[in-house]
Amino acid sequence: MTVSIGADPEFFRYDRNNYDQPILPCVGVIPGTKEEPTEMGGGYFVHEDNVAIEIGIPPTDNASTFAAHILNAKSLVQEEWLPDGQELYCTASWNFTPQQLDNKQSQTFGCEPDYDAYSGGKVRSVPKGILRGNTRFAGGHVHLGGEFNCPPFVAALFADVFLTLVPLVGNVIPMDSREGERREWYGKPGIFREKPYGIEYRTPSNYWCSTSQTITSMGARSIQLCHFLESTSATDLRNMVKAFDWLQLQRVLSGTGSTGLRMRSERGPALLEEARALGMPV
Repeated sequence: MTVSIGADPEFFRYDRNNYDQPILPCVGVIPGTKEEPTEMGGGYFVHEDNVAIEIGIPPTDNASTFAAHILNAKSLVQEEWLPDGQELYCTASWNFTPQQLDNKQSQTFGCEPDYDAYSGGKVRSVPKGILRGNTRFAGGHVHLGGEFNCPPFVAALFADVFLTLVPLVGNVIPMDSREGERREWYGKPGIFREKPYGIEYRTPSNYWCSTSQTITSMGARSIQLCHFLESTSATDLRNMVKAFDWLQLQRVLSGTGSTGLRMRSERGPALLEEARALGMPV
């Protein structure tokens, strides 16, 4: 087995002493860039990405170690660069003031393409207007490694079941408007990048980094998924792909507002039962 998992979640800053605007952008706080991140030792790194602080952790094949890596990286950043009263904050999106975004970094967005599993792995094109306004988003991308018996886009489809549908049905993913706003573009289902070790699954926000329990749960599901993609034959995976209602899943995971909530509550459990009936261990 060659299973490994990692992550590079993003966070805003929370200032408990700032009552008027407690969520702060991260500009000029952390040294390093996406191209040249700051090494923190032990396989950890950190850098700023637009107005968020992004951390990276060493890979592991253990859910508890995965959680320890995330918590350790957050502690290293807070101890080294954040003043007393500030901490890394989990929220899928935040609406900043125009004054907070009045700088070049806040208007600079990553341009590396990602890919859509529901189109067979075709590159996504950023629609005009998606980056306008004062809302910024924070991802919780998960890195999945292994000798998978399927193409990368198929691995991303199964990640939608294991890592997004399961916590949605279990009411682990928050359904507030901030999560919904991110779902309109950055959090769409089946978004991934191919990596030498497997894939980077880009659909989740940073919601799962909120507590040790939610981090461990994400780690456990990720390891379970990697083992499933390695141990299940290519033929069986193809048969599952042919039999499962992916279009319905895409609609459920993409829905926003009251309609999206109704779809998830009405159709999400049925999709999960369908996945189990086909042999997915979810």
